[in-house]
Amino acid sequence: MKKPLLTISGIIVAILLGWLAISIACDPEEPSYEGRTLSQWIMTNYATSGPYIEPPNNTQINAQIKASENAVKAIGTNAIPTALRWLSKEYDARDYFHFSASIKGYSLNGMAETVFDILGEEAQPATPTLIQLARNDRDAKTRIIVMRLLKKLNTDKKILVPVFIECAKEDKDTEVRCYALSVLVEEIGLDSKTGNDLTTSLLHDPDEKVRHRAELYNDRADFFFADSSDEKDKSGIVETNNIQTK
Repeated sequence: MKKPLLTISGIIVAILLGWLAISIACDPEEPSYEGRTLSQWIMTNYATSGPYIEPPNNTQINAQIKASENAVKAIGTNAIPTALRWLSKEYDARDYFHFSASIKGYSLNGMAETVFDILGEEAQPATPTLIQLARNDRDAKTRIIVMRLLKKLNTDKKILVPVFIECAKEDKDTEVRCYALSVLVEEIGLDSKTGNDLTTSLLHDPDEKVRHRAELYNDRADFFFADSSDEKDKSGIVETNNIQTK
């Protein structure tokens, strides 16, 4: 009775090994520059500075960061597919073993953000995929990071506004919705009709935090929403993260 079970187990193992071999053979290699992979270059940058930390005042470390940035720029748009995989966490079997061995303890979202920060507008070909992630990624923090990247890449306003409005209205996470609404109003900028329509639609939202944020903007519509011919000075802009006003 044991032989059939052993045979079935052997077949399953063989199938899995075959799938792994095909995966390794067919998937594109992670891009490299001067003998080091993109992830190795980014780890140098991310470990010493990170996407939110100012580089330390250390000549040797600053030189390493500069070399890492130059390497990513040399790799260019070839870095985009790997950075998008890091964001969306869609790894194949080879990625699992590679990442568990070499990137343990590093934030893949942070590493991806570092790639896009370095490439800047050169990474604009990633815009369609970033929009999909902003709408559909299962992780709320990733959706916020992706929206931040879309803004950093200077994506056309006509493309950004509908995506951010959709996220502000329909995302399942409170923080994502509030972030999308705040960026729309305070950074991207909305004309009076669009701004009033959006905030009015959220005044009776079941989410208290979203509702409060919408009320804040709607009550000061004359300040926040202006046509391009009548832009107002927003030097006294409210700090909505803490709901404080000047």
